[in-house]
Amino acid sequence: MSRTTKLELTQLLSARNSELEAARVRIAELEGDVAALKSQLAKTPAAQPLRPTRPVYTPRPATPEQLAFRAKLAAARELAITTGRCIRVEA
Repeated sequence: MSRTTKLELTQLLSARNSELEAARVRIAELEGDVAALKSQLAKTPAAQPLRPTRPVYTPRPATPEQLAFRAKLAAARELAITTGRCIRVEA
């Protein structure tokens, strides 16, 4: 088993600390670059929100046949509730 002196450990620790500090400086530089690129990208026309390509859905008014069928369904529902039986509605 090799023995490491306190001086050697201190030197190793100092070397690691200098490596970490260099890495921190590099990370800070890269973060600045990323922030600059993001600000440039936000100004481009491609970054602007897109307009919808399809028209907005607007429902059509119900036809008289649909209204009559809905009335039959409502009447059948009321009858089913009052009598407690199943009711069949045919178009």
